[in-house]
Amino acid sequence: MFKSQLAPSDYKKLPQLRFGGEGGVWLVDSDQIVNSLAPLLGIEKQLRDPQVERWRNWARESLVRHVTLNINRTLLSAWEGYRYIDAFDTIPLANKLFLKVVGAPVMYMVAAKKTYPTLVKAGELKDGDDWRSVFHEQLATSPCQALKTQPFHGGRRPDLADLDVYGVLQSIRGHDVYQDMVENTRIGPWLEKMDAAVAKE
Repeated sequence: MFKSQLAPSDYKKLPQLRFGGEGGVWLVDSDQIVNSLAPLLGIEKQLRDPQVERWRNWARESLVRHVTLNINRTLLSAWEGYRYIDAFDTIPLANKLFLKVVGAPVMYMVAAKKTYPTLVKAGELKDGDDWRSVFHEQLATSPCQALKTQPFHGGRRPDLADLDVYGVLQSIRGHDVYQDMVENTRIGPWLEKMDAAVAKE
């Protein structure tokens, strides 16, 4: 939790993927990881598909910001965002407490002072908007809710657009914002199909 495992790497953010131990190959940043693994999975064509790239960019640039804003809209909500660490016995109690006491206020301030102004500047929010309603509206325009004749954006199987959107939303699974999203938007059936597809793969 204090990123001690990243000490050998010059890049101090997550995710990171390492092959061959400390002297091996490091892949850093989710884009680089996906772009490097896609050819090994036989889906490199998707990297050049403009529609796939459009929704991947939306997931990384827009959706992730709306998620951040909504799970950190209050100090209590930000605190609840760290409840997931309680399930990990390998994390020392002192670390858990530190993350909640320090991490929650920091994320609350990041949401208010950085994420919110970024979304306002992008024209996706304006003063007085209800953040949760705008989040729901964003989901309504996503590829996962506009499907009528096929189960996924990728057709019968998820493509990288499906996976990027799904990945962002799974980061808040178990949080009240996730449950609210399932109950108050039409995204639930797509999430269930993605759960099944990812488990099968």
